[in-house]
Amino acid sequence: REEHVGTVSELQKQVQELQAIRMAFDTERAEAARALAWAEKECDVHRTAHEQLLQKEEEWEKERHATAKQKEKLDALQRDLDYACTDLTNYVQSVKRSEANLREEQRLWLLKEAWER
Repeated sequence: REEHVGTVSELQKQVQELQAIRMAFDTERAEAARALAWAEKECDVHRTAHEQLLQKEEEWEKERHATAKQKEKLDALQRDLDYACTDLTNYVQSVKRSEANLREEQRLWLLKEAWER
């Protein structure tokens, strides 16, 4: 009987130890579940931020593309303007030469007329 009492006492002690281990395990499991829930929320926050960043990058790329097209158009307009200015400069020089030629012809005509008198 003493043998059984020692054994029961030891078993009760082991049961208490196991219960303490079980309580510690349950506490750790609850903490792990809270940590996991927090980590999942953080992942959602980061995922949302990442998706927003990708969306912004896409918008910026579209704006950059539109800006590049606008720059191409402005460059083409600048070239057209440069050509027009060159043409206008050439025309003005041509008119000035024509005026100079007309004045020279008029001077020669007046000289001829004076000579003939």
